[in-house]
Amino acid sequence: AATATTSKKKKGDVPVIAPTAKASSSHKGKKVLLACVESVSETEMLLEEHAKNFRHQKFFHFSNPVKFTRWLFEQHRGTLRPWSILVTAWREAKPCMVALEAVYSGNASNVRPDARRGMLRKPTGGKSAGRKPVKIAVAALVVVLESPEQQMERAQDWVRDVRGTIPDLEIHIVKDFGDDLGVALARVCKGAPPRSIEDEAADGSAMLDGNFV
Repeated sequence: AATATTSKKKKGDVPVIAPTAKASSSHKGKKVLLACVESVSETEMLLEEHAKNFRHQKFFHFSNPVKFTRWLFEQHRGTLRPWSILVTAWREAKPCMVALEAVYSGNASNVRPDARRGMLRKPTGGKSAGRKPVKIAVAALVVVLESPEQQMERAQDWVRDVRGTIPDLEIHIVKDFGDDLGVALARVCKGAPPRSIEDEAADGSAMLDGNFV
């Protein structure tokens, strides 16, 4: 895993290769895998296995939503094709979604204050969410529940609440970092059509698409 950081580094920061939208010919068409979880000590091997199907064959780790938001605010927005998938734990999902909404809408008033975070980039192509849709770097958000039995109902309600705030953003809820996450990532990468709650319940998966419910 690579520890993702913003371009401004303090002394002692681990040097990393930052995720970019550019891809070599061998990685053309593949998305970048991002992970915002507090610790990957227990899930790193699983994430590394999933990352083999992504650009760079590695995932980029943000240890908290603050660091993810700093990085996201540096990315281009506007006339672009979303090029990354973000995986979070349930705890990180809501603040990461707030950051995604801010980058889409251009309104950062709901984002937690952070003196080290830069300003939002202006949309490329002169577009705004009020006229033509702004595209952002992240194509899908996949949320992994730590305790599915306790968290599933709240997570489903949350997806219903935030659906449509970013029209092209898919939101998936999964039960673990293993097979369930792998199924969701494969569907996102293949551009598979949304599935209904009934279909997901029938095969034991908890994936929801933000454009469906």
